[in-house]
Amino acid sequence: MTGHLAIALSDLDGDGAAELISADNSFLYLFAPYAASFAPLYIETLSFDEITDGNHDPAYQPAFRNALTELEQAAHANKSLWHENGFLAALAATRAHLDEGMKAVAEASEKSKGDLDNFQKLICPNGSPLFSCDYKQAVALPFSAGLTVHLIEKGYLPVTPLQ
Repeated sequence: MTGHLAIALSDLDGDGAAELISADNSFLYLFAPYAASFAPLYIETLSFDEITDGNHDPAYQPAFRNALTELEQAAHANKSLWHENGFLAALAATRAHLDEGMKAVAEASEKSKGDLDNFQKLICPNGSPLFSCDYKQAVALPFSAGLTVHLIEKGYLPVTPLQ
């Protein structure tokens, strides 16, 4: 799924309440130029006046499987996508919703042709998010590390505290 999707309403789980279906546009321009960027499916639930994140609800697994199928079909039609960071990032994010997160990151890292200049995840030198320091001090992460950090920050990969 590319980032060109507008918000749509759909009752994905058949409970009579609409879900907001869109794309996670945080992936656009992050690992590739806009034209080569893909944005994974993003689901929010709408209940009266409250919108909540529905991306981890098992009821929406079929929607993420369908999104994965669409991405894979796009790559079968255009084989070069299997090596493009914008596509690989969205594919890994989608697979993370299907409990294949770290495996998907590892496979995306193996298939990547490397970092694209000016299209890398940036962080502060001390590892904190970019908003915590001056942009000029930012450190560009390699694709694998940047993808992992982005997936953690956006809730695609769980973070388990050390015991």
